[in-house]
Amino acid sequence: MEQPAAVILAAGSGTRMNSALPKVLHPLCGRPMLAHVVAALRRAGVGRVLIVVGRDGRAAIRNAIGAGADYVVQHPPRGTGHALAQALPHLRRVGLAYVVHGDMPFVSPATLRALRRALGRTGGAALATRVVEDTHRFGRIVRDPAGRFVGIVEERDATPEEAAIREVNAGMYVVRVAEIRRALARVRPNNRQGEYYLTDAMNVLAVTGREVTTVPVSDPAEMLGINTREELAEAEAALRGRILRRLMQGGVTVVDPASTFVDAEVRVGRDTVLHPQTILTGRTVIGAGCEIPRAACTASRRAAVGTFLRWLKTVSIATAATGICAASAINMHT
Repeated sequence: MEQPAAVILAAGSGTRMNSALPKVLHPLCGRPMLAHVVAALRRAGVGRVLIVVGRDGRAAIRNAIGAGADYVVQHPPRGTGHALAQALPHLRRVGLAYVVHGDMPFVSPATLRALRRALGRTGGAALATRVVEDTHRFGRIVRDPAGRFVGIVEERDATPEEAAIREVNAGMYVVRVAEIRRALARVRPNNRQGEYYLTDAMNVLAVTGREVTTVPVSDPAEMLGINTREELAEAEAALRGRILRRLMQGGVTVVDPASTFVDAEVRVGRDTVLHPQTILTGRTVIGAGCEIPRAACTASRRAAVGTFLRWLKTVSIATAATGICAASAINMHT
């Protein structure tokens, strides 16, 4: 099976975050939300990753994500279709590409692989959808009487009948690069925003007889796009819960999940006990059979926890062979 590339749309300014930091670099359980998206794509089998960035955020995003991706600047920002068009010249030898948003950190490898299967050998594109109660902000999926995909209508442009549709676009795609290139060439900014919509390219494919298939998303969290600090906090809580459940399923005791914070890249061995108010950050590694008291454990001072906490108590972690955590209180002041 052909290895797909991926295009991550990350050029949005994120004005509602009210921050000098690019929106996609705001941390989520210890790493930028964009890094979670890149990791999911890698686990789905993606080869080349192209990140479409804004002119002002290019340097910061490159510094954060590194040389594992290529970067394309979109300036001025003229919509999602325009953003994808900036990446296409870099995909001339690529047959398939995922297209995802950099502010959707819960996208899963399973959904990406399902999209690839749904595309098959002849489809023009496949996209993820979900039937929801709250359709606010989502594009609506329009189907013909036989249930075939007809198009996507953005909420701002929907008629009352279209706005009543409850199946919505989840914002994850796999496209055949040659097909989407031709479709984007026909897209015009005939909408209230005056933008080139990626969704209009899906509509062009359908109108011209190319097959556009849909894949249902089972986990509503995958559709979560982060645009505000409140949404960032909600995502942090949701991801933290997933991390702790994964640890507990792997044999770690978490005495009080409500007061335990563990970053995404932390590793904890089986039969270790995490007591209340434990904070494990960065790339901390804890062996099997350890007992962590009320403490914050960091991999090193480079983890930058002290930037955010005025006082920390850490423990030094012994090897898994001894299974002992030797207490070593350290005051860290900023």
